[in-house]
Order: sequence, then structure tokens, then C-alpha cells
Amino acid sequence: MKKVMLIALLTFPLLLVGCGSPSYSIRVVDGLPKETFLTFSKDSAPNVGDVFVLYRLQQAPASSGSGHGGHGGHGGGGGGPINLKHEIGKVQVVKIADETHALVKILFGYVEYGVKAEKVN
Repeated sequence: MKKVMLIALLTFPLLLVGCGSPSYSIRVVDGLPKETFLTFSKDSAPNVGDVFVLYRLQQAPASSGSGHGGHGGHGGGGGGPINLKHEIGKVQVVKIADETHALVKILFGYVEYGVKAEKVN
């Protein structure tokens, strides 16, 4: 019983780290560039002037682990598919609209509903 509790306690911080990054996405109203919003959770509100990179995720198969150039594997197990980020644009927050939306202006690129966003540091 103690061993199970110890494993649970050691695993708990790992779960927090994995889920701790804020999630942002884009919402376009009626397809108008002047009505493009960044959506966010209440605890990760951006500030006016913050810049966000927009990206689309694409799944690609993981390598088979057979190595490169006939050299054999390097401990990779092949695993499942991997996600590749493709940058498609940038936006800047111009106004906080409410608790979960901020009006953004498009700096460059392609913007569509549901695209993911990541804050530029």
C-alpha cells in the first residue's frame, strides 16, 4: 500500500507539468479580419501588445528506429505518430474583450477558426 502511494505522489508532479501550459486558439467571427479573437482560459489571460504565433499541427509517422544510413537504431522504439508544428501566421492582442477573448490584429499570415496559438516570449 505504501509503495502504491509513493508512486502516486511521485507521478502527480509529472501530471501537473504536462498540463500546465496555457492553451490559446483563434476564433474568427463572420470571416472578417477585424473580428478575429484569441481565446484563452481565465487563468492565462494575455496582455495588450502580446504577440502570438499561429500554427497548425500535422501528424507524421515516427521513424521506425532503424537508424540512419544503415547505422542501426539509437534506442528509439518507433512509437506512435509525432506532431509537427507549421507556423502559418502571427497576431497581436489589441484589446481584452472579456474573460476568455481578446481582439487581435493579424500581423501576417493565414488565420482561420480553431488554429492554435502560442505566445512569443
